[in-house]
Amino acid sequence: MSMILFYLVSHLVLDLDGVALLYPVYDGAFYFIPVLFVHTAPTFGFDFHVEWGITNLVQHNDYVFVSELGFIFIFIFIILLIIFRKEMKGWFSRRLDDCRWLISKIKSLFAG
Repeated sequence: MSMILFYLVSHLVLDLDGVALLYPVYDGAFYFIPVLFVHTAPTFGFDFHVEWGITNLVQHNDYVFVSELGFIFIFIFIILLIIFRKEMKGWFSRRLDDCRWLISKIKSLFAG
């Protein structure tokens, strides 16, 4: 299961640079580029910015998968998912139970 998750996530990350979804009909490539800035002055923090849109479809001869720091973050995230998979499953099931409870309360509010 973890290998399937790894292949799915890696495929999505590889396609972020540009995907020609409508190629025979439309020559544009849809792109989605998340950018994570890490700053340490005056305090430690993260800034997250997303660039997205449509660009001309060009053939790339050199590919940059992710920067070295980005690869380290992805690797650590995958390792944490593998290590804490049981805890994550429990956390998600509790959130799902909370959503079911909230939906039942909303239904009872409108029903009665």
